[in-house]
Amino acid sequence: MDSCRRTVNIHVGRKLANKTKDEILEEVLTKFDPVAVQQSLDVIQVTFRSEEDAVLACRENGNRLFGLWCRMDGGPPATIIHLFDYSHSFITHKNALSIPVYLA
Repeated sequence: MDSCRRTVNIHVGRKLANKTKDEILEEVLTKFDPVAVQQSLDVIQVTFRSEEDAVLACRENGNRLFGLWCRMDGGPPATIIHLFDYSHSFITHKNALSIPVYLA
C-alpha cells in the first residue's frame, strides 16, 4: 500500500512554534488515529492505516489545532536527510533540527 496516499499534510506555517513537539503530538492524537506523525516547523505529516482514513481526515480541507485553523491536503512521502560532521549534542538540541534525522 502506498504510504503517500495514506499521508495527509497539515500546514501549520509557524503558528505552533511556541508549542513543544510533545504538545503538538498530543493535539494531533486527539484529532486523529494515525500510524505515524512527522513534524517540522511548517508541516505535520500524518499517516493513516488506509487511504479511506486519509480521505476522511481531509474532508473539511483543514482542522483546528490549538484553536488555530490549519489547511490540510495530500502529502508526499517523508524525506530522509543524512547529516555528516555534526556532533550528537547538536542534533538532539531542541531547536537545532525540526525534522526526523537519520544519521549515516
